[in-house]
Amino acid sequence: MNNSESRLTCSMSNGVIALMLIAGLLVPIRAIAESEQHAVARKYAALVGRLALTESLFSEMSLRCDVDFAYTTQQYSAIDYHLRIHTGMTFNQWQAQFGDAEQSNAMVEQVMNDTLRDIGECNPEGLQQWFAGMQQNLVGPSVDELTSLPLVFGLRARSVSEQEAVAFFRSQVLAYKTLSTAEIVGLAHGLSTGGYHYAKMVYLPNIQVDHQKAVTLYEFAYQQEASAENLFALAQGKARVDRDASVPLFKQAAEEGLFEAQRWYGNYLGCQGNKPDALFWLQQAKETNPEQAEFIDDFIIEINELGEPTNCLDGWVH
Repeated sequence: MNNSESRLTCSMSNGVIALMLIAGLLVPIRAIAESEQHAVARKYAALVGRLALTESLFSEMSLRCDVDFAYTTQQYSAIDYHLRIHTGMTFNQWQAQFGDAEQSNAMVEQVMNDTLRDIGECNPEGLQQWFAGMQQNLVGPSVDELTSLPLVFGLRARSVSEQEAVAFFRSQVLAYKTLSTAEIVGLAHGLSTGGYHYAKMVYLPNIQVDHQKAVTLYEFAYQQEASAENLFALAQGKARVDRDASVPLFKQAAEEGLFEAQRWYGNYLGCQGNKPDALFWLQQAKETNPEQAEFIDDFIIEINELGEPTNCLDGWVH
């Protein structure tokens, strides 16, 4: 960690984060009396504060030295989408509700001045090295940690109208190539099913379905991040357009160890009358997720006693 990162972390620990916790978070968290939720909320506050101050630092450094330092659109999308879905508040709402602009600005000014003194003012090479270090050692890990946090309850967000949320959804679909994979998959799910979660407590049930567009988004998300989860999502979207073409995708996701894919593929093979392979994949699912073993056993019993799972219709899983 370079001096700038150390100063920024120290400043946040002593200043803005404390204000955010004391002024904004303790009241709603006390109201739900959840010590675990309180701890999660504190983690959110610390990470949002760190990312907000770093964003301001990049902006001020850009103005001072005539450079273009900022989060990538994918980073900003990852931050904002996770906060909306898991806390019900946008990145900007977090800052507006829990931040202290005057103290934040003072901290950013101090860190910027100290950093420029260390690297030789607006030295281009020094600036680029500093920015790369901040991205690698502070921004990237902070975004990763933030997007791993679970749901938190008790925070009060500004309400958003259905019209605002729908307009936002449409604009994000148009700009999908600039977004994080998580947000792209969420948009694709909305296009595929007709229902979209704008935020934790904001659900849009009447999105216009566009299966082909959904597949396009799913495919792009998988190209950007070739995870078993994204492959399974692509398979689900593809199945609404071309069932036969989706089956190899489900199988591949199952082979990559995804529980949901193993469960689905085992059921599918049962619907196709392939009992040995169906039982094999359902057993794999049990081993992947032992907590769901009893649920999977129900499918196994149905195949053994009835010849196929009860969720079959015309050879397909429903």
